[in-house]
Amino acid sequence: AGIDASALIDSPDTLKSIEVTNVGVISVEQFNKCLGLIGEKPVELATDEFAVNNNFDLTEPLAQALRSKGSELSVEGTKLHCSAKLAYPLRTSAMTDSTLEVIVPQAVVDSLRELGAMPQGYLNIMYKTDRTTGDQMLKDALAKAFPVPEGVSSEDGLPVYSTSDWPVMGMYTGQEMADQSSGLRMVITYLAVYIGFILMLTTAAVLAIQQLSETTDSLPRYRRLATLGADRRMVLCSLKVQTGIYFILPLCVAACHSACALSVLNACLFGELGVDTSGSTALAALVIASIYGAYLLVAYLTSRSMVKSVLR
Repeated sequence: AGIDASALIDSPDTLKSIEVTNVGVISVEQFNKCLGLIGEKPVELATDEFAVNNNFDLTEPLAQALRSKGSELSVEGTKLHCSAKLAYPLRTSAMTDSTLEVIVPQAVVDSLRELGAMPQGYLNIMYKTDRTTGDQMLKDALAKAFPVPEGVSSEDGLPVYSTSDWPVMGMYTGQEMADQSSGLRMVITYLAVYIGFILMLTTAAVLAIQQLSETTDSLPRYRRLATLGADRRMVLCSLKVQTGIYFILPLCVAACHSACALSVLNACLFGELGVDTSGSTALAALVIASIYGAYLLVAYLTSRSMVKSVLR
């Protein structure tokens, strides 16, 4: 198509990974059958048109370049121009992965097959039985239909099958995709809670020690205020305000920093993977606020006890 990917992708690593990626070509008839399965209207293409299906943010600049006005795609001598912008998921997956899929007329696909292009298919199976039984029956059927070479043993006691030749390249069950999604959420939760927990403990411990140290140094001043006639309630109220400001201001700065960092991560990483981090973020914020608040309370109660002993 004559597109310079280096002008559209900033990261050299990303550019390198995209350069060696095969381009998926789908006939408009097959694409419309997939759309019918998800309840969408069919797409219409002329004999000299193509469309680009992409719902992956990382490759969206390339998809936009292919869709740009005047862009032309040449497939074995057949010149096509872009017709529509599409963003449909064509298969069930743990993350969005419909990347730069080119929808072309059936005649173009037929010419590619004559040249030896390897077809790739996706079969979506809905079990009539429960998921565990259905997964086992599917694995048994694949192991019988596509036996592995001699000398290859099963994995974890489960049947294995040959994935070297078309039409079966691999299998992803609903349970496996649910496990992948849960595992990714667990990693995010662990990183958010663990790193935040360690930094929060360190900060809260330093602030508490500093507050108690300053309270100890200020005991003569509190005694002097009481001698000058300051009310005991006023002295303790000033201590409460001082402790609150001492702890809450750093927490507000950290919250602003975390909000900016999470917004960037959601836009650049988790959003592209289709992962919702709101639950993990809320859990981490709740745990951090609870323990940080406990440090604040302990520091205040200890300081108040020290001041009260002086005021007596």
